Amino acid sequence: MLDRTIYGIRTTEEVAFGAAALATVLGVLVGALAGFYRGWLDAVVMRIADLVTAYPAVVLTLAVIVYLGEVYPHDLILVFGAYMWVAVARVVRAHVSALRSQEFVEAARALGGSDLRILFRHLLPNAGGTILVAATSLVGQIILIDATVEFFNYGLSSSVAPSLGNLISDVVQTKFATPTTLVVPGSSSWWIWILPSVVLILVLVTINLVGDALDAALNPGAANA
Repeated sequence: MLDRTIYGIRTTEEVAFGAAALATVLGVLVGALAGFYRGWLDAVVMRIADLVTAYPAVVLTLAVIVYLGEVYPHDLILVFGAYMWVAVARVVRAHVSALRSQEFVEAARALGGSDLRILFRHLLPNAGGTILVAATSLVGQIILIDATVEFFNYGLSSSVAPSLGNLISDVVQTKFATPTTLVVPGSSSWWIWILPSVVLILVLVTINLVGDALDAALNPGAANA
């Protein structure tokens, strides 16, 4: 069980970090363009974001997984990334929109800087701390959604790739009895389900603490307020 749990951590983190990276890239690009140009582009992007967030994450993820059938880690990365970009896009859009009228942007424009140069050379670096904090929070959210989906016996199968969620789900499906492939059939063994459950909690708590520390370090003004 220790070996399977350690392997499960690897699979869970692979999905979480991969999906968070994809969502961050999409969110930064979309949010930066919407915040910089505003107008109809901003209106369209925000309406799409509202449409995506109108559906609960777990329900939407379950629907996509049921449609795909058997899924693999890269499938979940695409599914979570395609949903979670909205959170990053809104943060980046608000940050870029607030900075676009600052004097350093006007100075860069007066020196002949193009829109892309101003955006990627001046605005986004100023939003780096905010983006990093938002990406860190996504990792914890994705882990929680992934574990919830797999708890209902969807998502990754433990026969394909053991993860913290499907290790707990396997025990629940057998009504907390030990699976026949591990120990004596029908015997109740607490270590079969308690180990991945405790590790899942510790991983989530650790990521939240890291996110809070990054937020306090990179955004000291907001933390003091």
